[in-house]
Parts: sequence; structure tokens; C-alpha cells
Amino acid sequence: MVRPLSYLSDRFRWLPFKWDIQRNDEYSGTGDGRVWQAKLAPELWRATVGHAQLLNTVAEELDGAIRALRGAEVPFMMASPLFCAPKSDPTGAGLEGANVTLLSISASRAAVVLAGLPAGYKLTTGDKFSFAYGERFYFGEISETAVAAIDGTTSQIAIFPNLPAGAAAGVAVTLIKPACKVVIVPGSYKVGEISGRFTRGGSFQIIQKK
Repeated sequence: MVRPLSYLSDRFRWLPFKWDIQRNDEYSGTGDGRVWQAKLAPELWRATVGHAQLLNTVAEELDGAIRALRGAEVPFMMASPLFCAPKSDPTGAGLEGANVTLLSISASRAAVVLAGLPAGYKLTTGDKFSFAYGERFYFGEISETAVAAIDGTTSQIAIFPNLPAGAAAGVAVTLIKPACKVVIVPGSYKVGEISGRFTRGGSFQIIQKK
């Protein structure tokens, strides 16, 4: 069972962190500079997460919650404090009352059309978004800037990574606090150091769980 945002992400204070990509490719090349790339498996999001200064009692609660995940056995949802909303609307106020959906998907599954946005709403390259499809989750980013038309739809927007085969149009899209389903990389958790009443420096690595 996937633990919700309330389990870790919303429950404790985290330092801002950035998402990175682990590519699973094979490369070959020639002496004249030609390179061939073959994708062996889908890309995976990953990040290094550190907690803010916490009271010792709160830090111990965090340690217990992480141990309860049993290494990489139990997945959970995680959102970065850096990417809580689109760049053009940092507080997300512009999306109040909006019901954003995935209107259509390109044949290549590398671009989408969104609907339900306020007229003139701007999405910027690097803005993150997520949605659930069945019991699975997609987490991705906008790859080109787009502005919603008067009817609330966008033009076809390039995205990364490509949508998986099981994802279909019509699902609700999350632009406020988009989250990724992840597990903790085994052996990466480092407990924080105590200084008086506070604990500092605890961190761990996360990687997307498909």
C-alpha cells in the first residue's frame, strides 16, 4: 500500500530539494563522434532529501516513520517544497476552483493537451505535474511554455517523460503540490545529529517506484 503525502511529505519540515533523473540507457559510439543510445528501461525520478532542524522528539518520530517503511519495501508519495505550484503562480491561487484534466495524448505519448485551466494561465518549462491512473501514478514536467486559451485548454504541450501505455485521457491532473511515488534507496538514510534540543542533518535518497 502506498503511503500518502501525509505520512512523510506533509508531516515533517524538509529542506528544498530538486528532482533529478536516472536514465537507464545503453550507449555505443564510433571514433568520428557518432553516438547511439538505446533505452533499456523507463527513466526514474530521484532526489536527495534532508529534513530541516527538528526538535529531538520530532526527529525521533521521523526516524520511526522511516524505519516503518522497511527499507525500500513500502512506497510513499513525496513532493518537493521547491515545486509546490507552477512558476507563474507560486501560491497556486490562480488555480482555485479549477478542475484540470488530461484532454488528449499525442500518438508518441510525448505531448498532451490540458483542459480546465483558467483563461490565460501560464505553464512554464520545468513546471511539475502528476496524476493517478488506476492504482499507478505519473509524475512529470512541462517541457515547453504554454498559455491556456479562453476555453481553458492548452495547445499540445511537450512533456517529460513520455506517458506510460496505461495512462489515458480524462484523468484529473495535479499542478498544486505534484507528488511522485518513491521508495528510500537502501542504505541511504542518515540520522541527524543532536545539538541541544534539536536534531540537524538527517537525510536520505529517494527513487521513483513504478
